[in-house]
Amino acid sequence: MIKITRLDWDSDFWDFNIYNSYKCCETSKYKLEFDKEMVSSPFIIQALVTDKDIEYINLLEDAGLNLWKVKLI
Repeated sequence: MIKITRLDWDSDFWDFNIYNSYKCCETSKYKLEFDKEMVSSPFIIQALVTDKDIEYINLLEDAGLNLWKVKLI
């Protein structure tokens, strides 16, 4: 399951909705859904994904999300 939570401080500071996406449990099938409030205005979803988590990366890409920045750890 993928959880999406709104980042209140960031959203208020930048004056548009910013969300954090993360996997909350291990399952064989993930699903990412957007609610009407999210897609009715500009928004950003951040997701910290390892390069080995191809399934999660594919899910984000299939949902129409684009990579903007890479953080190497």
